[in-house]
Amino acid sequence: MNTRKLAVAMFALTGTGTALADNPVAGGPHDPQTVKLFGSSMNDLGRVTNTSPAMVRRTRNEQPGVEHATVAMFTDANGAQTHGIYFVRASTWINGKGPTDNVQGAMIGFKLVQDATGVVSAVADPTIPAQFITNNNGQEQRNFNAPTAFTFNNGTAIAITYAYRQGTNTERWIMAFNASGAMIMPQTKLYAKTNDDCSMMQDGGGATVAAFDATTNSSHVVHWQGCNGNGDDDGWAQVYDLTTDSATAPTKATFKQQFDVALCQQEERSRGFCSVGTDPNTAVCTWTEGNDQPQRDGTWVAAIDITPGKYTGTDRQDSIFWKQMVDGRKAATSDGTPTTYSERAMHTRIMMPNATGQLLPTDQIVFRAGDARGTNTNNSKGGTYYRNNVAVMNVTKAGMTYVLPLQDMQKSLAGLDGTHLVPGAAVFGTTDSPMPGLVFVGGSQNGAGYASQVTAVAFDKTSSSFKNLGSYAGGPYDRGLYSNAYGQNPGNQGRNFGHAMMITNPYLGVAGNSDAYLELVATNGKDPSEVAKTNSDGTVNDTCYAADDTAKTTPTPCAALKLSSYLTVLPIAQATCGAGNGTGGGNGMGNCAGSGSGTGTGTGTGTGTGSSSDGSDPSDPGVTLGGCAATNGATGAGMFLLIGLAAFIRRRR
Repeated sequence: MNTRKLAVAMFALTGTGTALADNPVAGGPHDPQTVKLFGSSMNDLGRVTNTSPAMVRRTRNEQPGVEHATVAMFTDANGAQTHGIYFVRASTWINGKGPTDNVQGAMIGFKLVQDATGVVSAVADPTIPAQFITNNNGQEQRNFNAPTAFTFNNGTAIAITYAYRQGTNTERWIMAFNASGAMIMPQTKLYAKTNDDCSMMQDGGGATVAAFDATTNSSHVVHWQGCNGNGDDDGWAQVYDLTTDSATAPTKATFKQQFDVALCQQEERSRGFCSVGTDPNTAVCTWTEGNDQPQRDGTWVAAIDITPGKYTGTDRQDSIFWKQMVDGRKAATSDGTPTTYSERAMHTRIMMPNATGQLLPTDQIVFRAGDARGTNTNNSKGGTYYRNNVAVMNVTKAGMTYVLPLQDMQKSLAGLDGTHLVPGAAVFGTTDSPMPGLVFVGGSQNGAGYASQVTAVAFDKTSSSFKNLGSYAGGPYDRGLYSNAYGQNPGNQGRNFGHAMMITNPYLGVAGNSDAYLELVATNGKDPSEVAKTNSDGTVNDTCYAADDTAKTTPTPCAALKLSSYLTVLPIAQATCGAGNGTGGGNGMGNCAGSGSGTGTGTGTGTGTGSSSDGSDPSDPGVTLGGCAATNGATGAGMFLLIGLAAFIRRRR
């Protein structure tokens, strides 16, 4: 089966889709929860046609409301991750004020909370209110493009990097904030190459902190920088340090470049990413090579030496341990599949828990690339993915070996194509039999207005195979329509991005919560309540109200309302234990009663049942996402909810 990348169409969104609540809704301790953090504004309406229903009308520098969602989490003194910062590129109005030059970077703090029934969700954190964080005046309003956030300084600071074109070329810039939301590093140039636009990277990817030096408060970082243009026109691995004045309460941070190395020699849309395993001095990077659209020089993987202080300067080719092509051109086959090219390389580092439940990187990665036939034209984004190839690789400075060779998962991942596909590392199953894997977040080319598709894929070491654990709902994700129609890009580029990241559940053991890990998914998409609805008689109700029009005084064509920002909290694994009634903030594995490595304590008395060797109930393969069958005073339908996200996935298959 092939998956077509449908061309962008300029039409009104009229389907009802799957409505998601604007605020968390109680539904069982293991169900996903979605919250809207930025909404549409009456002061930031898009241009639409005079038809009924109205349709999006292509303009230039109109801006899509919010796009490019990225998120990072702080680490508390007890080791738990309970609060973070959500960043977007925003033209929407915030607190009654619009951005300068039509669009700027914005942020809002959020925190994870748990209600009395054990439901964990995200809510806005009033200590870090929604606000604009840049005041740039870039060429073609490229003031804050493709932002990526990450945590550094042992979890007490968050950096946000982004593309900003203040002159002829786009450059990469960086800012940093502490846990109170105070800026500890003002806008600082991070990366630039003469006559090249920097930088592009894997969707949801960006920087990886390889090591933290507690004596100097210095974080050693490796960061992919794809720089396309008329200069070197390469994809680079950049290595730099971020140093603060305090490991626990930083008030100042500084940036220092160490070195870079050109790995991709033919840059067009390399979209690379670098990660680090058990050796903090070795980084592994993946990318797509080729100086045309679509790229035709294959997907690649390399390992480089990032030992602190060992290299300085530009293009240190001597830092490369090894470099090899993974996949490339495939000739047409007799079944009608045309000639394809391996594109959109991406990887996630396999993370596994230690004895206390702390997630640590391994020397294995899940690698994914698609075999595609591109058909981009000037005003449409099209093409077809004929194969969705996934592998598990063991990668060290000595080389790459396959743990599980590349295999086509196109049929088993039906409906999921590779356009702006967001990967996120994940751990499924139960804590006594964890199963590594990843999630793929897929969106809509036509605005969304309904839930995104989050597909869970596990690597079963016992059977040496991948398992599709099913698809479930995340926040709306428009990967193309509004960003394309209202942005600067040609019609064949989508430009929107999402982000997925895994954390240990800070509320494990509290109020009977047995979810070990959470996946946080940040997306931007059309609010389901701001989509034109088809009436029972076939007519269309094209009257909508912006999120900041709380009194509903100004009816607006639905297509004119721009995108909103969402954060979804997805429980993805469960502790093998009883669902006790502990209180506190423990975040280790513990015993599900709050007695993990954090500070919480509890008195849980529930009992759990065993599981098979691969973390699943032999009679129900869907339970591989959860598995803790502990009771918490629930029977019948209530117990069905306690089976967890796996049950939610089974309902959606």
